[in-house]
Amino acid sequence: MMRYVLGLALIVVGFVSCTPMSRVITDPSERLTKVSGVSVLPPQEPDWHLVALTQTFLGLAKRSQTDGEVYGARVGLYELPDLTTEQDLLKFFSDAHVANVPEPQTRTRSLTREENPVRSRGAMCIHYHEVTEDHEVLGAFMILEEFGYLCQHPKNKRIGVRMEYSHHHLQGRYNEPGLETKAKAFLDHVQFTDF
Repeated sequence: MMRYVLGLALIVVGFVSCTPMSRVITDPSERLTKVSGVSVLPPQEPDWHLVALTQTFLGLAKRSQTDGEVYGARVGLYELPDLTTEQDLLKFFSDAHVANVPEPQTRTRSLTREENPVRSRGAMCIHYHEVTEDHEVLGAFMILEEFGYLCQHPKNKRIGVRMEYSHHHLQGRYNEPGLETKAKAFLDHVQFTDF
């Protein structure tokens, strides 16, 4: 099963890195509202592409001029158990993160991971920042840096919303200046809506 998951992940990364993207975002001022319960303003930078859009997931990507670099902006929904406190939410997300570490654990190595409970847009959330080494992406050593929120939807506490902005690049561009500002600009414009 894990071999299937890793193979699927490599196909997705290969799609984003090697093939034309689905659709260019021509009007970044237009909100994307197909994902149930959220309204998303795309990043306000040129050259973003819509690569996935369903009722539960939105994926945007942008290739950099530098070989192998990809920026990502994602919003996804998933089912949550009953969680009543910020500590319950933090424990749930931390446990889920540990459970989703790829096997063998030598493939990835977390360099830094910060998680903080916050209230955002009327929702109980965990704000996170993580930098990870990935040793098996297309035969290269890559760095993945992500900023995001994991939230309980304020209108349905059994629905989780994961929103993140990421930069996947070859080793050597760690801590890109301005990345956190770009991430904040995207994340601050994700709005919760009715279902």
